[in-house]
Amino acid sequence: FAGIRFKSITFKNSVFKSCTFEDVTSVNTYFKNCTFIETVFNKTDFEPYKFINCRFQNSTFLYNKTGCQFTFDDDYSAYWIYFVNFLGTLAVLPGNIVSALLMDRIGRLTMLGGSMVLSGISCFFLWFGTSESMMIGMLCLYNGLTISAWNSLDVVTVELYPTDRRYVEMGLQREVL
Repeated sequence: FAGIRFKSITFKNSVFKSCTFEDVTSVNTYFKNCTFIETVFNKTDFEPYKFINCRFQNSTFLYNKTGCQFTFDDDYSAYWIYFVNFLGTLAVLPGNIVSALLMDRIGRLTMLGGSMVLSGISCFFLWFGTSESMMIGMLCLYNGLTISAWNSLDVVTVELYPTDRRYVEMGLQREVL
């Protein structure tokens, strides 16, 4: 095994005889109940916790890699990360429109509480996400529901102060700035 990247592999009840693992990187890889006979591990990131109930006979570990060996160039491109972020941000627009239209009809506190409950429920359904598209959809739903809560919270906090104090503050800010 030379220059291989293992990702989410579990070796069970295997025998490795006269094998060489050289320059091997692994993520979420484990060896369970395996036997290593005259095996050389050279420049690998195999830590002791990855070997569960394993036996070693005349095996050597040379120059183990330390630190995180995981890189983002394997699975994710910058385009994909920014695109998902863009979709999540774009989902805020319908939430803003809905909160603007319903704020006076259902009330600020009702909208605040309802939006927080609905966004919490949408977070709960993240556990049931089985695909990337479903997770992106849940992200968009969460962002759309949460922005209504933030909008109503902004209105509620501003309305806590009497009108005359708000106007005095705005006048002072205008004169100073």
